[in-house]
Amino acid sequence: MRYKIIDNRVDATQWFEFLYDRVPGIYIDPIYHLDVGFFRDPDNPGYQVCEKCGKTNHEHGWISRIEAKVCPGDYIVTGVFGTIVLNEDAFRGAFKGE
Repeated sequence: MRYKIIDNRVDATQWFEFLYDRVPGIYIDPIYHLDVGFFRDPDNPGYQVCEKCGKTNHEHGWISRIEAKVCPGDYIVTGVFGTIVLNEDAFRGAFKGE
């Protein structure tokens, strides 16, 4: 059986980094509504380099409700299917702007 992707609009935001406030230890994430927190994993030290993007793990985000690691530059896409994280190449291949 063949299926067709339904033409639906999605919301997408490209995530790069956390912005730190002037108070040490306090951060402000400009896309806080996406629930991106700090990526911390005992099995992956912060200084370890990510295989996907080449940046250290401390530069990554984490979305706990979908249990997804977010590399700097990834797109967080929300639509009828829920929320997914896509790298820039995958996003550009699957979606086009209006």
